[in-house]
Amino acid sequence: MTLDSPPASDTATTPPRPAVGERMNRGAVLWVTLAVFAQEAVWNFYDAQVPEQLRQYFGSAGVIGLIMGLDHSWGIFTQPYVGFLSDKLARRRTGRWPIVLVGAVLATVPFILIPWATNLPGLMVCVVGFAAIANAFKGVTETLVSDYVAPSARSKAQGFIKAGVSLTIVVSSLISLLVVDRSLRLAFAIPRC
Repeated sequence: MTLDSPPASDTATTPPRPAVGERMNRGAVLWVTLAVFAQEAVWNFYDAQVPEQLRQYFGSAGVIGLIMGLDHSWGIFTQPYVGFLSDKLARRRTGRWPIVLVGAVLATVPFILIPWATNLPGLMVCVVGFAAIANAFKGVTETLVSDYVAPSARSKAQGFIKAGVSLTIVVSSLISLLVVDRSLRLAFAIPRC
């Protein structure tokens, strides 16, 4: 055995890596881009509209900012655990997609209920519920590219994904501009479609 070759036990458990010159899987990149796009569109809309909802109950911008910051802190607790679970699933045939799909469906419920909340406790349950669930699978969605794209093509793939994420600001702004004043409830339903 030479110093350059890994021990036999490591090669048996390590999955084969794509060849360096392998082309980018465009279909996989499109799916990952759509998943990240949907996720970020919802977060952008949430960050734009929830402070307005909170302003009905709090006059302090500092308190509203604290609530908006605290809800995002759920990721500190949930993302490592869900990431560990997703790594276990990635080794199986199902991959990470079940976590993304189940998380998206579960996060839809409190998100859509935000404009229906008629009191502060109800609104806080929706805000905290959405943040806890959506933060749990946020990191998993962003790592999907590593499951489907060769290392040599990941920079290009990330470029497409980041372009898609940039468009979410436009989509979120258009929903806010064209729909929020007419129907806040409809506006919250659109990003989850």
